[in-house]
Amino acid sequence: MNNEVGACHWMLGSAVGFVNAAALIAAKSAAVASGSVAATLGANTHNIDSNGVAPGAWRLHVGVIDAAGNASNVLSGDFIIAAGVLAMNASPLVWNGDDLIFNTA
Repeated sequence: MNNEVGACHWMLGSAVGFVNAAALIAAKSAAVASGSVAATLGANTHNIDSNGVAPGAWRLHVGVIDAAGNASNVLSGDFIIAAGVLAMNASPLVWNGDDLIFNTA
């Protein structure tokens, strides 16, 4: 997802989408869960803890701000948490049984 070093920001909530990563950061206070992690050049992996998030339909948004302050597009995907079971229903998110992965290929 990232071709430059920066910070990856994510949020979990019901928002439909964001113009770019800067808009996502501005909306993180309304999220049911959110966080940030350092983004390195190339592929990155980060676990997102959804403990405490109520069962239901949610949308995950991920975007990157590079070291120069440029905001990436935001990748978003819908999923359902039902009694501890994660059910995917949209790309680019992929659930491999252990991890939630953004499939950007």
